[in-house]
This record gives sequence, C-alpha cells and structure tokens, in this order.
Amino acid sequence: MDDQEIDKYLKEINEDKFYRFKDEEQFENPLEGIKYRENIQYLSRELKLIWQPISHADFIRLSAFGNKIMRLGGWTKYLELEERKERNKERKEQLDLRISAWQAKTGWAPLIIAIIGLGLSIFATYKATEKSNEPQLEKQEIIQEKSNTQGTSMKPLVKDSLNTE
Repeated sequence: MDDQEIDKYLKEINEDKFYRFKDEEQFENPLEGIKYRENIQYLSRELKLIWQPISHADFIRLSAFGNKIMRLGGWTKYLELEERKERNKERKEQLDLRISAWQAKTGWAPLIIAIIGLGLSIFATYKATEKSNEPQLEKQEIIQEKSNTQGTSMKPLVKDSLNTE
C-alpha cells in the first residue's frame, strides 16, 4: 500500500461520520474486495489510523491519530513533516557533536576567560568607588582648611564666661 492510497482511504473515511465497509459485492473483482479488506486492516492494526467503535460492526472511524493527520493535511503532508523533523534532529545532533568536540579541545579556556572577566569587573568596581570617594575627601580637606584659617586669624568677639584668658 503506497502513501497516495493511504491518503485516499483517510479522506474517504473522514468524509463520513461513520464510514461503512464496502461489501465484496460492490467490487467487480473478488481480489479487489480482498485487497480492500487487507488495506483497511493495515490502516487499523499497523498504522492505527482508524478504529471500529463497536466490534464486529460494519462501520469504522478515524482514530485520534488519524484525525491529527487529517488536520495536518493528509498522510503525505504528515510524512513530509516527520521527515523534516528527522532532518532537524540529525542536524541538531551534528551541531551538538561539534560543540562537544570544541569544548573537549578548549577545556579550560572558558574557565580562564570567566576568571579574567571576574577580575576585570572587580578592578573596575574598585576604581569606580575610589573615584566617587575622592570628591568627598577633597570637600573635607577644604572645609578643614577654611576652619583652620578662620580659627587662627579671627579672635572671638564675645568673651566666653568659661574662657579665662
């Protein structure tokens, strides 16, 4: 059974809510009837695309998997999507292999780079805090100089009662 036949059967079954089996009298050749039954059994047992809601009944329906395939656009489109997924998976595995090989070759390089980066960030933080402290120190020095110059050149105008000079 090829993919186009599977697609044809699925579309035919999907058109009716309860698809009835075709009787052998509906076929011109008895071999066609046998082939039809074998194909229906293949869809049901091997691919699990259809199921019989009531055992020994003459009607079948699409399974949940069969409905999913019909939503995707049919059996051939489903196979194309699966093939694309497989190619993407193989490509991902190849890229993972390359990354693993590079990591095995470089070994300590990422760790060394991380340690250097950490050292540089600590150094930059230290320099930034040092620069922010410099203006405060300069202000304190200026205030001290002003108070020293004012205190030595100026004499108090009012005598302090505790001052015994």
